[in-house]
Amino acid sequence: MREVKSSDIRHQKAGASVGRCGDWHIVAHSHPHYELLYFIEGGQRFRYDGEWYEAGPGDLVIYEPGHIHEEFSLSESISQYCLRFSKADVRNCHMSFPIIDGPIVHMGERHEDMCLLIARYCAEYQQPGSHHEVLMQSYLMQFLVMLDRQLHGDAKPRWLDEADDSRTRIYQVLEKIHQSVGAHLDLNDLAASAKMSVSHFSRLFKDEFGESPKHYLIRQRMERAKMLLTESDASGQDIARQLGYDNIYFFYRQFKQHTGLTTSAFRNEAKSA
Repeated sequence: MREVKSSDIRHQKAGASVGRCGDWHIVAHSHPHYELLYFIEGGQRFRYDGEWYEAGPGDLVIYEPGHIHEEFSLSESISQYCLRFSKADVRNCHMSFPIIDGPIVHMGERHEDMCLLIARYCAEYQQPGSHHEVLMQSYLMQFLVMLDRQLHGDAKPRWLDEADDSRTRIYQVLEKIHQSVGAHLDLNDLAASAKMSVSHFSRLFKDEFGESPKHYLIRQRMERAKMLLTESDASGQDIARQLGYDNIYFFYRQFKQHTGLTTSAFRNEAKSA
């Protein structure tokens, strides 16, 4: 049996359709990212958190971060789609990864739609076009929504109906940030909205979204600034005021730190693209 280290196939498998032949074994390992395998032909036997499973054509296997798994060939050849993405990629979709009961997920009535998104994600990875990262993020977001609906139905996530839950309040603050990017929001205001102390709010927010509330707000403002520079003729000063900056030069400095460009250079580059 040919033994393969996970590091030897990491780049090969990332987002690509993979074929392997012969008798192989991928040694036990874990990783900090999510790994999704959709089997087109062939199959494999694998051990996940100490339990044994078999997967074949039409099966979707999900390895969550930090979970130890070991893989063995189950057929002479194998063809599969493989998606790898980080916890930060999931957070950027503004949702949590759906809760799964085990590594093999049955896609049911949403099988066709989910397979199409997987195929598009992999095709974009293999032959990237302009703004391919944005497009891949969009495919991932749609896939996660489909997966959540397949596993848990079309009902709203529980936390939306649990007003006393800390996580609910964190997401309510997130919505406030999105709706009030141009308002004079500071950390004290955001923590007060969540009915938490500043330190407790900051810790929970960073645990959920991977960055501090301050950095998240700045990033949202910069994304809005880029949109306004691309889609309107508003001056940099007008945009700074729309985004709640009293100090225009502070806005210019943050924009350049975020994009590496001045506002005028960004606008010119966007128009020539």
